[in-house]
Amino acid sequence: MTADSGGGAPPIVDMGAYEFSRRACATDADCDDFNVCTDERCNLAVQFCEYNDNAVQCDNGNACTTNDHCSNGFCSGMALNCDDRDICTDDTCDPTSGCAHVYNTAPCDDGDACTSNDTCSGGTCVSGAAPNCDDANVCTDDSCDSETGCVYVKGGIRLTQGDTTRCGCRQRDRDTALARWWLPVP
Repeated sequence: MTADSGGGAPPIVDMGAYEFSRRACATDADCDDFNVCTDERCNLAVQFCEYNDNAVQCDNGNACTTNDHCSNGFCSGMALNCDDRDICTDDTCDPTSGCAHVYNTAPCDDGDACTSNDTCSGGTCVSGAAPNCDDANVCTDDSCDSETGCVYVKGGIRLTQGDTTRCGCRQRDRDTALARWWLPVP
């Protein structure tokens, strides 16, 4: 509390967010400051109001706080966690309505190694294009595994003997012990 050292004006009582001129009173009801975070009473010995901060639960009217309680004459709370742990939403909080989750178009990962450039749409992660798993090697079977990505398996292609285009596969001829190149059958 601060007292006025001047002559005519009544002293001002500092109440945090509220300031009141020193009030004369006859009952506690005469001292109501309409602040849930203060306890007011009439000191009948001097017939003036007294105000003390309390720590009761309160509602500060802000939908972005939780567990509101009084402290130092003010009602405040902890910031509300609006994170929905969804990469495809932007999470915000409006003091009037609370948490909001707005769909975005951010890059994401759908968990499938056989897609690339996945993006968010409508709140979910949408698969992108399949990768090009063609290694341009006719001696491999090319495929894609959703856990590991592109897979290249040697063999599995019927081969015939030839000498115009070499695929890189070699097989030893047991009769002549000559190395020959093999080509896929058309």
